[in-house]
Amino acid sequence: MRLLLSIALLLSLTNCSSLPRKEVVEVKVPVIQPVPEPPKIERPYLEVNYITDDDLKNQNMDKIVKSMEISIQQLMDYSQKLEKALDAYRSN
Repeated sequence: MRLLLSIALLLSLTNCSSLPRKEVVEVKVPVIQPVPEPPKIERPYLEVNYITDDDLKNQNMDKIVKSMEISIQQLMDYSQKLEKALDAYRSN
């Protein structure tokens, strides 16, 4: 019994004494980069908000249509500013 125990101990020690294999493995890991603070872009106060109830009752179509056109242009300008701000966060 002692012989079996000493053989088992001897075999386990020989496995521990062997030199470990060293392999260099290159792993690509994404590196976190500092994120710039987003610019403050104020949402425009749209021209359609200036249409009054009187304009609607009187069907002042010239003012209503002009306000809509200006509001569309304001929203397009606003969206372009937002897209430009997002370019800083997009990967090339």
